[in-house]
Amino acid sequence: MFADRKPMETDLQLFSRIRKNDKNSFELLFKRYYSNLCYFASHYTKDNVAAEDIVQEFFTYIWQRRKFIRISTSFKSYVYQSIRNRSINYLKKISSHSEFQEKYKRLSNTNYSISEFHLEYSLKLAIANCIDRMPEKQKQIFLLSKQEGMKNSEIAQQFDISIKTVEAYITKSYKDLRLALKDFKGLIISFSLFI
Repeated sequence: MFADRKPMETDLQLFSRIRKNDKNSFELLFKRYYSNLCYFASHYTKDNVAAEDIVQEFFTYIWQRRKFIRISTSFKSYVYQSIRNRSINYLKKISSHSEFQEKYKRLSNTNYSISEFHLEYSLKLAIANCIDRMPEKQKQIFLLSKQEGMKNSEIAQQFDISIKTVEAYITKSYKDLRLALKDFKGLIISFSLFI
């Protein structure tokens, strides 16, 4: 009775077809992982809506970068590690945003001046603008390293380049940032705080 039923395709088989623009395979992988990944992300975020956003953005990224992503482990390991990294970065961002709001509230009753607040805002804006102006591949590699928390070896596999090349792109990104932020010299800048 079930002799004609096809065996369930592996994740990597589906992903191989996704790389060839197969939307049906993409939908199958999405349905296969979506609920579990949302649950996994919510373990970090403690916020179901944020968890769903993280997972949806990740699958959007998968589709947009489908031709360039290289997976050396299992697909399952890759997606769970990616969602973990994105969830942690989400927590860093909301923590930074909360601190920013708190500083704004305290302006009237502390020594933290409006000019200092404006300087911090200008610095963040200058960093964002500098990153946005980077060549596309350099920007992607830098953000995967600093926002996604990926290791240089993982980025090298994804782009099919050497670790030395990844390091060169990241070094160039920091040089670009230092040049763009020369007017802010004298400040102690933690790139991980602002990126």
